[in-house]
Parts: sequence; C-alpha cells; structure tokens
Amino acid sequence: MLLHNVYLTIAIAIFLGLLDHFLTIKGYRLYKQKYIQYVELRYYELNPLWRENIEKTEYNYLHFLLWILIGIMIYVISILDINAFYFIQGAILSLYIVVNARHIKNLIVFNAVKKNPALLSGKLKTTYLFSLKNASAEMLGILIVLLFLFIFSPSFFTFGVVVGPLFVLLNIMIWTRKHLHSR
Repeated sequence: MLLHNVYLTIAIAIFLGLLDHFLTIKGYRLYKQKYIQYVELRYYELNPLWRENIEKTEYNYLHFLLWILIGIMIYVISILDINAFYFIQGAILSLYIVVNARHIKNLIVFNAVKKNPALLSGKLKTTYLFSLKNASAEMLGILIVLLFLFIFSPSFFTFGVVVGPLFVLLNIMIWTRKHLHSR
C-alpha cells in the first residue's frame, strides 16, 4: 500500500516534481508555437524562482537537487514520526498532482489551438497580475473540494492533501503581493 511505502512515496514525489519542470518547459514551447498568437501572457511561468530557466527553455539542475533533498527529508520524517510522514506524503502528492494537472490542461489546449487555429480569433494580452488571480481562483476551487474530502475522511494524509494546494495558493498570494508592491 502506498501510504506505508516510504520508497514508493519518495519515487512518486521525485517523479511528480521533475515532471512539473519538464511539463512546464514542454508547455512553454508549445505555447510559443501558436497559442501566443491569440493569448499573450506577460510571463508563462508564475514562479519567479524558475521563470528565467523556463523562458530560456533550460532545465534547472537546482530543481533536481531540490528533489533529492526532499526525498531525503521524506525518508527522515518517515523514521521520526509516521503521522508527519502521512501528512507530508499527502501534501507533496496533492501539490504536484494539482500543478501537473494544470500543465496537462495547458498542453491539451495549446495542442488543440495548434491543430485548429480557428478555435480562437482575435488577440488577448494578459498581465502577470491576471495570471496570478486566475491561478488563485483555480487553487481556491480545488482547495474547497479537498477540504470536504478532509472533513468527511479526516486523517493526517487527507489533511496533507488539503495543505498541498493551500501551499500553492499561499505562494501565489505572496507573488501577488510582491508584484503589487513592485509597481
């Protein structure tokens, strides 16, 4: 069972984390092929930490190192406190499942427009603030659904499942605040 297998958890967490980086770059490349002619985003990558690498379509090896450290952290936590392990497991898995699902949605939309440009007409230019607000709204909707999962099936794992997207939402709120203060 996944809940009790620390090695499988580490492998899945590292896979999902690296998949996030890979899908972001793949999405950015596909966005630049056709979708950008209809929807111009100020920044494709919302996270300022990774933005430069994404815009250069470069893989960031710091990202890989970060996931090795997270894998070690998961292992140590699993030894120290099993409930904390379940919580971290739920948080990391839900965070990256939600993030990767957004990337997959983007790939499907960008590919559809590439195959059939008649799906869109005109040009929309979005600001970074709009992208942040849009991402916040998506995360809030997901968070509400997951909160009900925790209410009806409370556990350390399902609490972690709620906290994963909450962490993303809080980061988006921090980026929004920094953006608003930098203007």
